[in-house]
Amino acid sequence: MTHEQSRIVSYNVEPGEVIKIVAFAGTGKTTTLVRYTKMRPSMRFLLVVYNKSIKEHANTQFPGNVVCKTGHGLAFQYTGRRYIAAKKLRNLKVYEITQALPPRKGDNLFIRAKFVMDTVNTFISSADPCITTEHVPEKRMDDNGQMTYIDSDKKNLYAKDAEIIWTKMLDFNCKEVGMTHDGYLKVYQLSKPKLYNYDCILIDEAQDMSPALADILLNQSQAKILVGDPHQQIYAFRGAVNAMSRVQSTTIFYLTQSFRFGPEIAQIAACCLETLKEEKMKTLVGNGKKCEITGKTVGQVAIICRSNYTVFNEAVKKCCFRDQDNIKIGFVGGTDGFGFPKLLDIYTLMMSPEQRQKENRVVQDHFIKKFHNMGELEKYANKTQDPELLGKIKIVRTHHHCLPSYISKILSRCVKDLKAADFILSTAHKAKGLEFSTVRVTDDYGVNPILQMLFRHVPEIAQAMPANAREINMDEGNLLYVAVTRAKHAVQMSSTVKTILQLCGERFEHPVCSQVLQQQGVTMKCRETDQEFKPYALTVQKETVKMSDEKSVDGGVLSPDIITDQRANIRQLYGLLDKDKKERPKENRPAYVIMDQDYDGEEEDEEYSGMRGGLF
Repeated sequence: MTHEQSRIVSYNVEPGEVIKIVAFAGTGKTTTLVRYTKMRPSMRFLLVVYNKSIKEHANTQFPGNVVCKTGHGLAFQYTGRRYIAAKKLRNLKVYEITQALPPRKGDNLFIRAKFVMDTVNTFISSADPCITTEHVPEKRMDDNGQMTYIDSDKKNLYAKDAEIIWTKMLDFNCKEVGMTHDGYLKVYQLSKPKLYNYDCILIDEAQDMSPALADILLNQSQAKILVGDPHQQIYAFRGAVNAMSRVQSTTIFYLTQSFRFGPEIAQIAACCLETLKEEKMKTLVGNGKKCEITGKTVGQVAIICRSNYTVFNEAVKKCCFRDQDNIKIGFVGGTDGFGFPKLLDIYTLMMSPEQRQKENRVVQDHFIKKFHNMGELEKYANKTQDPELLGKIKIVRTHHHCLPSYISKILSRCVKDLKAADFILSTAHKAKGLEFSTVRVTDDYGVNPILQMLFRHVPEIAQAMPANAREINMDEGNLLYVAVTRAKHAVQMSSTVKTILQLCGERFEHPVCSQVLQQQGVTMKCRETDQEFKPYALTVQKETVKMSDEKSVDGGVLSPDIITDQRANIRQLYGLLDKDKKERPKENRPAYVIMDQDYDGEEEDEEYSGMRGGLF
């Protein structure tokens, strides 16, 4: 174990204490918790994890004194089981809500149902006892395409509608509206449960707990250990609260030594945190194994995107425009989770009635079937700001009549077993918790590192911008950090990631022995001035970087003139101080300096005994 892990494992938690373990990506949090519980066989632990797959993995790792459950698993035996017995357990859908709401003039029924559904879901994820206007969305898009605030009268109406739907969800005899998994967890939270039979509660991925689950767990009397990475909070849009930042603790521990990747990938992750999150106190440390960040791939490649729109486009590039018939791709979450049937339904909606009849196409989805054409569906998606539906409409608009053949080709190249795929496709949300040999980061993440740096250091620029342009969505920076840290051996950078590194001073320039370069046949011609030069003992070489979009930034060697004029951090290699920077190095100046260490010779080695170190 590292010294950080040893400190945690040796700490004996007391009843009622709240311990936080801030564990950066790949730093061995599970290993630490396993060791902690194994060393305390007389204690009974409850481990609460994020989802079922993590729970199943945890069951194979932890000793018998640990009970592993998801948050929903805690509630299921008390509330969820009853809704399954009543055959009510299913997701909320807009179409279902339209059938359950009482009629009201002056409102588009589908838009009204979407806002009511969002209100119910916000309430369910909260710790609040009842629905209020605080749970109603703040904004909507008007008929002119402008975002506008929802007035208080409308909010009151949406809140009352949400109460009607929540009442129907609770009613075992009402088959009109189903009960969701988050819904029966909310019922459990409102019952103020007490968890007995445990001495300590371990909460994994604490940064992604909903307020409802946090209310259940943090109000227990037992000792609690919260484990997570505040920089991996990516579910704020679902109502998650960063308990790692909000909860007061008695002790905080850190895990910063990554076992997943080496120093090069750790540097990218640390630069993302420093540039996008202003994280300077604690940072990631690599495991010492060299990683590739200049474009080379190692083993299987995972393409991690911000949006499903980009995932689909990457699948088209791999499956529809290449000659490699044997290429295999895999989707994290499977093809069922991507929603190809809904894409084809939207495509069918875009066609004229004559075209549909000619191609024998019929819309299958009950909700999409209620719209007469694509324009109506798009208007609904824009007014309700439904990101999933807007993304699917964008895919259909982009690929148009090619869409059916593209989907057919993609599905023919898909494999269910991700280990058998040449390329894995995923969004950052779905990739969280996974790791891959090589990660290719696409350039669709909603971060602007240059603008964020300007906002911080030049307040006048921020003040001159509109309020909505100054807003920085922390989830976006977290998503990029999550994507980068899925890699074990190599990262192919996007232009945004490369910009972040440059802002932190990385130029991809390294001093190399000139003799080695000459033996490799490298011509001593400066990449910036195109002039040949006479090398010194060391020559600075800029690496060629291949980006994730397959474009390359060419490298080459740099002349001493360029170094002495422009590269202050490397200037001293040529024997120059800042005051000499305009003067070309003379032949009698040292090309490099070596520090010789002190040497304590052994008795039989009298000639070298007690030699002092110094500079050569």
